[in-house]
Amino acid sequence: MTEQSLDDRLKQAQIDKVAAETRKLGQETDALRKGRVVEAWSDAIKVVGAVILGAGGIVAAVTQFEVGELKAQTAKAEQGQAEKKKAEAEAKAASAVAEQAKAEAAASSAVAMRDAALRDQRDAEATTKEYRAALTQKNSDLRSARPGEATPRLTYVQFKGDFSRSQIDELRRDLATRHFNAPGAERVDSIRYGNLVKYFKESERKDAEELASAVDSFFAEKKCPLKMKVVSAAGTTTVQNPPLEIWLASCSS
Repeated sequence: MTEQSLDDRLKQAQIDKVAAETRKLGQETDALRKGRVVEAWSDAIKVVGAVILGAGGIVAAVTQFEVGELKAQTAKAEQGQAEKKKAEAEAKAASAVAEQAKAEAAASSAVAMRDAALRDQRDAEATTKEYRAALTQKNSDLRSARPGEATPRLTYVQFKGDFSRSQIDELRRDLATRHFNAPGAERVDSIRYGNLVKYFKESERKDAEELASAVDSFFAEKKCPLKMKVVSAAGTTTVQNPPLEIWLASCSS
């Protein structure tokens, strides 16, 4: 009975050992199965992640490309604007050069005209002096040849300011009716003087006063009141019978 019980216990131990090994194998089998599932999910996640990352890279690449295209278009537009501004600047510069050339040509022409006018003025002044000298000499010769004969007093007229040539010519005609011969008039703006009558010989003072009165009367009728001064210039000429001189500066003096 005891031996049988021992044999039975041995058999039972063998059975328990086999059962334990079977459970262990089952546990290992389950573990292996679970490990493959986890690994499989891990691989799937890696693949999906790679796809997502790849898609992100593609999106990033596309975005960078679009930004590059936009920058290129902007740069092209800015280049176009720069070229347009450059062309406008060049056009303005060319226009400025043309205007400068035109201005220089006009200035050169004006200088040439001024020089010509100055030459004409000098020639006219020289001619006037010669004419006056000749006329004065003839008047002196005539008075010397015919001392008792009354002849118009030779008178020279100088004027400036707001007096017009037509006014002066009218004055000359009026003086002719008063026995004063004023053959011409000269505009003299280059020197300072007032309204006066100048005489060169003391014996002509009376004639000078009469001439000043005639000039006053003429301009009074023209609403241009003057008070002509009578000034002696004795000793400033060697001409035997010098002319009288009228100097007109302004209606207000």
